[in-house]
Amino acid sequence: MVGALLLAISPLLAQTGSVRIRVTDALGTAIPKATVSLTDGWDRKVGNLSTNDAGEVLWPDLPVSDAHFYALAPGFGRLRITVTIRAGDEQQVAAVLEVGPLEVGQSVETVQMPYSETPDLTPELSPSPPQPKASKRHWWQILF
Repeated sequence: MVGALLLAISPLLAQTGSVRIRVTDALGTAIPKATVSLTDGWDRKVGNLSTNDAGEVLWPDLPVSDAHFYALAPGFGRLRITVTIRAGDEQQVAAVLEVGPLEVGQSVETVQMPYSETPDLTPELSPSPPQPKASKRHWWQILF
């Protein structure tokens, strides 16, 4: 009886697969805390996960079908990924994000690199010519 039940359930369990997405920049550096969203067939958000320190996220037990994901990180453009989920399989997907426009609330950290021959770009200021002193005059002095 138990064996028959397991045989009946096993095809149902095999109708799912998983997707492991690794989010990197163009140089291959992992992007931790990137947001990976799963969407339905109409691009409506179903769920979000954040990548770990290795830039990876695992979506387990997804039904066999085409799944659409979006990967996004501060300072990078959004990337759409379509994956065909296969029964009992874990798909490995590389998501390479390109540097993109900033959104409200995002910031960019810049690093000043030392340069030994930095030209002095400070303009030389010459003394300005003396300005005439304004004297206080009454309205009748202006008219006459």
